[in-house]
Amino acid sequence: MIVFIQLFQLLLSIPCVVLRTILHIENNPVGIDATIAWYGLGFIIYGVFDMVFFPAYYKNGYKAGKAFVIAAIPMLLLMIASEGAVRLPALAWLDSYAPYDLLLQAPILLFGILCYIILICIAYWVSVKRFERVDL
Repeated sequence: MIVFIQLFQLLLSIPCVVLRTILHIENNPVGIDATIAWYGLGFIIYGVFDMVFFPAYYKNGYKAGKAFVIAAIPMLLLMIASEGAVRLPALAWLDSYAPYDLLLQAPILLFGILCYIILICIAYWVSVKRFERVDL
């Protein structure tokens, strides 16, 4: 269910990105725009969150809030790093819609999807092992 919700959030943002491009809205002055790299980084962030949250939750099965806070810490750090990276001149291409820059961003998307798949599988495997020991 969580994977479905996460993927749905990313898919739901695509029409917004297309509409933003059609309307020629200015770049985001605060952080990274929704580029191909942004989606790749989003997959990594979701994967890290799931990797921490699910094993932490199924450690005892009762403290979902505590597991969420524990998982939110690395997620927040990754979000800050992702949003701040575009402020470095050498990484400004992460925030660009230029065709050449989008080609440079494609490996980040593929790497992000790969990381997400691997991390969600590990989180699932660890959670299943822990679930078997938890008395709900």
